[in-house]
Amino acid sequence: HNEVDMKVKVMQFRTRSHPINNVAKLVTPVNAEAGHEEMINLRWNTIQCANHYEVFQTTDDGEWERIGTTNDNVFQQKGAPCTEYKFGVKATIDDQESEMVMYDQTI
Repeated sequence: HNEVDMKVKVMQFRTRSHPINNVAKLVTPVNAEAGHEEMINLRWNTIQCANHYEVFQTTDDGEWERIGTTNDNVFQQKGAPCTEYKFGVKATIDDQESEMVMYDQTI
């Protein structure tokens, strides 16, 4: 028998991700609900190949601020009594940031 000299070669690859301009359709709906002890629970559809999600909120003054980053499709935020909030989510895919997808109701 002849011996064959084989070398291992590892190649990294990644399948194509969703187009960044299609994120609003993929992440929708963004849902928010007030839970126990003023905890606000946010949830949205998972996007395959997303690096992470950024979560934003706005209060009565209308300014958007980033309140966190998560790798999951859920986020919790402690709310303040007698305050109305609106929430939005951005997804980052292949290091490109999507437009914000907003939850269309005030919490």
